[in-house]
Amino acid sequence: MKKRIADRRQGMLLPPSIDEYVGPGHRVRVIVEVVESLDLSGFHVGQSEDGRPAYPPEILVSLLLYSFSIGVFSAREMERRCRSDCVFMFATAGERLSHRTISRFRAAHQEALSELFAKIVQVCRRAGLGDTGRLVIDGTRQHANASMDAHVRKEQLEGEHEQIRKDIDKLLSRAAEIDAAEDAAPPSDEGSSAPESMDRKERKRAIAEAVKEVEGAAAESSPAEEEKEAKREVPSEEKLSSEEKGILEEKRKQKKRIETKLKELEERGAVEANETDPEARLQRFKKGPRPGYNAQIGVTGKAGLIVAADVTQDPVDMRQLIPMCDQARENTGAEPNVVAADAGYESGENFSKLAARGQDAVIASSCLKTAHREREKTGLYQWVDFDYDAERDEYVCPAGRRLVRDQKVRDPKAFYVATVSCEGCPLKNGCTTTKRRRLNLRSTSRFLLAMSKRREQDRRTDRFGARRKGDVESVFGHMKHNLRWRQFVRRGLAACRSEFRILCAAINLAKLARMLATKALGVAQALPV
Repeated sequence: MKKRIADRRQGMLLPPSIDEYVGPGHRVRVIVEVVESLDLSGFHVGQSEDGRPAYPPEILVSLLLYSFSIGVFSAREMERRCRSDCVFMFATAGERLSHRTISRFRAAHQEALSELFAKIVQVCRRAGLGDTGRLVIDGTRQHANASMDAHVRKEQLEGEHEQIRKDIDKLLSRAAEIDAAEDAAPPSDEGSSAPESMDRKERKRAIAEAVKEVEGAAAESSPAEEEKEAKREVPSEEKLSSEEKGILEEKRKQKKRIETKLKELEERGAVEANETDPEARLQRFKKGPRPGYNAQIGVTGKAGLIVAADVTQDPVDMRQLIPMCDQARENTGAEPNVVAADAGYESGENFSKLAARGQDAVIASSCLKTAHREREKTGLYQWVDFDYDAERDEYVCPAGRRLVRDQKVRDPKAFYVATVSCEGCPLKNGCTTTKRRRLNLRSTSRFLLAMSKRREQDRRTDRFGARRKGDVESVFGHMKHNLRWRQFVRRGLAACRSEFRILCAAINLAKLARMLATKALGVAQALPV
């Protein structure tokens, strides 16, 4: 059988078409079509009419979204693939972009790229992806583009400053000891100019003249001489060994650097900072604290569409629940039927705000587990075993007796005490050891109690809490394992927020592409006019 001979120098009869580089159902086609349908006027701000024409933002945005959707975050890797990967060539319309162009575009338009996330959420919702029935919120800590060695805390710096000061004082004390030892040595007689033959009267006259000369010189001494005399009181460092001199000089340099850092922290009003990424904060990781950020997402229970995304410096999730609910409502234009989250978001303040909105929620509890452990330990009823009467602001014990609130105790604390003595109550031995049962709570504890009853109902019916992990943890698993998102590439809170929202938008577009491929639809067919 004859074989064809490969000739890579053979010219093509017709020039190749970029449109033929990828198949009709490829993900990059969906990304390009969605990007071209968006309003990108915010990316044209600040462009000049002089010089070489700028690259259109459509190709740079398409490149970033597709790159992030397959786990390519480095601008240099994007540059290499623009020259060797047909899919990247399709995304950039054949333009060979340099890594400098890509990096400058990301830095110059980070706010516009961050706002692009909300627009893509709206496109996905119009296409029928996701729903607003259930909103699941969770967060993950991600490493910043900074090392632990470059991270400083105010307490640590103050401790190091005090230790260096002590080391310097110790070296100066050593120099002072050498000076004192030399001063205590007996003077030498070789320099004496008084002849032995001088009689008593002549010696007295010579001493008087010497004293007069000394007093006159002291009266006419210049400021420079006075300063020189003052310096003589400072321990002479010249008496130290060369090794000790080197240590002293290095300690003084360290002291100056630490004082500069402490001054910068004081000017910013911060207690910690990183020299590489000043806005990064210590976050808890499996291998210990590291500089990083707290990345938050809110996903729909159906299809796992990311409808809210943010990056904060806060190491805890508690204060992010309400902002994430607000962002999800703003991006989708609708309130979720129920909000689900883990115990990191549990707080009476959060539950009171959700109750004021009339928002149904199922949030895990850590204080409930603590109360159960305390009950097992003491054998006494805990506050979670009581019922709350909202109309009268009273708690009802398991025996049916009421505990009224002490009005002398002001918010946020709340103190409840039984109206009658607990003596003679059949449940007293399992309730209290005092004459009257007391509850030392917070004014928002009643919302925690209401949430515990809501969780019990959820376990018997919808099981939103049980499905929470599968809804949101799989998204973080896809980011960190499949896409190999190990740390932020850029530095600064705004830059990391922009980077994270690009990643979330890219994941949403990948899900949209899979849905359209399943239904054999194009972007124009899926989006209603």
